[in-house]
Amino acid sequence: MTKKLLMLLSSATLLLSFEKAHSSGFFLIEQSVSAMGTAYASGSAYAEDASTLWFNPAGMTSICGSQFVAGVHGVIPVADYNDDGSMAVATFSNNPGPGGVPATFQPLTSYLDQGNSDGRDGGEFALVPQSYFSTQINNCMWFGVGITSPYGLVTDYSDNWRGRYHAIRSSVLTININPSFAWRINKCLSVGAGFNAMYLHAKLTNAVDFGLIGLFQLGEAASQALELFPQQSDGRVELKGNSWGYGGNAGIIYEPCCGTRIGFSYRSEMKHKVEGKEKFKDVPLGVQSVPQLNAAFQDTGAKANITLPMQLSLSGYHEFNRCFAVMGDITWTKWSSLQELRFQFENENQPDGVTTFQWKNSLRYSLGVHYRPNDCFIARFGVSYDETPVPNRERRTPRVPDDDRFWVATGFGYNINSCTRIDVGYAHLFVRDPKIDKLSTLQSDPEEWFRGGLLGEYNAKTDIISTQIVVNF
Repeated sequence: MTKKLLMLLSSATLLLSFEKAHSSGFFLIEQSVSAMGTAYASGSAYAEDASTLWFNPAGMTSICGSQFVAGVHGVIPVADYNDDGSMAVATFSNNPGPGGVPATFQPLTSYLDQGNSDGRDGGEFALVPQSYFSTQINNCMWFGVGITSPYGLVTDYSDNWRGRYHAIRSSVLTININPSFAWRINKCLSVGAGFNAMYLHAKLTNAVDFGLIGLFQLGEAASQALELFPQQSDGRVELKGNSWGYGGNAGIIYEPCCGTRIGFSYRSEMKHKVEGKEKFKDVPLGVQSVPQLNAAFQDTGAKANITLPMQLSLSGYHEFNRCFAVMGDITWTKWSSLQELRFQFENENQPDGVTTFQWKNSLRYSLGVHYRPNDCFIARFGVSYDETPVPNRERRTPRVPDDDRFWVATGFGYNINSCTRIDVGYAHLFVRDPKIDKLSTLQSDPEEWFRGGLLGEYNAKTDIISTQIVVNF
């Protein structure tokens, strides 16, 4: 039990450092600027440009000749935490019984506890780029490749905020390379398929309450003699890891009549075997002087298996006339594949670390319109409702303060000449204020004893400004 508790303190959860407020869980849906103008209602049915490679490779059959697309999204998230009485363990019972039940509690405080200076906003500006190339081989076959970043963002809290034992800084980079083929079977039916190779790199940090560790392991008198005091003898832990994962995607587009399309797409799970290093910083001298404590906080190798979820998408597109079109999409994400994350450490003093998620499957619903008054200009508008996979406030963490969100998006495209188009998009995400409650299980859940019983609510929202260029040749 002692080793497990020490491991819970020292290990960080790689998966929890992913994206916070763009799409459900930690998935980045921002893979096309033209599609973002409709809140991604165009989905797998309307192939406006080569970015269709991500949503449905079968859409390449709508692109004549060769085309290159390059775009970038500027993401401005806000995740402003407001505390509502967080607590931390103050003492342990002299007769703890099985598991060692805490005896008393005290407020979980911040060194910067001065109103808004608490370092509580974890949002940080980030860029999400992508590029695509599509070329027509003959009248029936197309080839393309997309380079995207499907997961990742940067979040950063103050070193001394209340939730520092849960999370401080998290940064994740993913690069997905997606070569694809498309075939036009007849004038009504097209199919496509692709292969995905995804590189993942992550770095994250959190604080360690060595004062509380000393209290639990050595007792009050001995820990005080070593100058180890709860919430006053902090250290840091940093975890870096990287991995390559592989998967596939496929899609179909059926056009029953001119101007009407139905699309269906599939994106497989991506299995990652992450390998990295865990490093400890600022370990107090009092801990270093006690061998049984110091042994658990040595730099060590770490590995974990992560399965990124499968997705299914069903979309429709219909042109009422030359100027006006409507579209809609429903996307299902199998987040239930993420029930737990298990870390294994090379340090024999750290047994496997298990973090339970119990996430649920989620749906995303989108509706959008196009208005094209002439051949040079197109206006876009869309709305979307995106469900969170987080089942309740007890399973929510400050690394992923995720909740349901409502999108409002708009954008336009303008043809500079016969070969070049620019697209601009903007979206605002109204996020249902995420609530977090680690206090309700603080008494009974050893996982929370050394992280603190965080209790509060986030004021969350996101703005996205995007632009891309489309070149035909």
